[in-house]
Amino acid sequence: MGSGFQDPEEMVRSIPVWRLVFENDRLTSVMVFKEKRRCLKMVAYAAGNASKCVKQNDLKCMVRYSYAEISGGLLVAVLKQFGPSVRRHILSADKIIEDREIFTLEEAGSEVLESAENAEILARLKRDFPEIVPHLYIRKIGGKAKVKLVVGRLYKGTVPFAATRVMAQGKAVLKRMKREALAELSGMRAGLSWAGRMVGKAGC
Repeated sequence: MGSGFQDPEEMVRSIPVWRLVFENDRLTSVMVFKEKRRCLKMVAYAAGNASKCVKQNDLKCMVRYSYAEISGGLLVAVLKQFGPSVRRHILSADKIIEDREIFTLEEAGSEVLESAENAEILARLKRDFPEIVPHLYIRKIGGKAKVKLVVGRLYKGTVPFAATRVMAQGKAVLKRMKREALAELSGMRAGLSWAGRMVGKAGC
């Protein structure tokens, strides 16, 4: 759950665009988007119980119709899924993250890069995905400096078009959801990772 939300109900009220995927009538994947810079920005994602197929489709949706600051496990997942073609989806942090202070790896200094938060992920990225290292940057979130990458696509000025690709019936669907479904969403809170509604059946 993002730090700005007290409970699932508040998140339902606050987030304008949701992508919810159900497998066997069970909610297994949640991806949420905010509108920023006249574009969609993916700001949280949880899919701990989703199938591989659903996770792959979620990431395809994310890079096609929004942009996102990714780090940690999500960053590795994106790089593993897209391989060398990920370069087509990398955006310039200097141009996208204009309202936050960011640092290049060189500017961050050894203390930040060698911290427990960053050393392991940096070592893996340099070993397995060296081509993306020049695009990495450091941003402080919640007092911690994190290694990040911006990926996706900007549909500037066409948020309604992008939103229709990731959402179906919007808030009306969530209003009809049983409290059991909201309880499931609450249970997924720990998996939501912040970087900042197609309601569908699973299927490749």
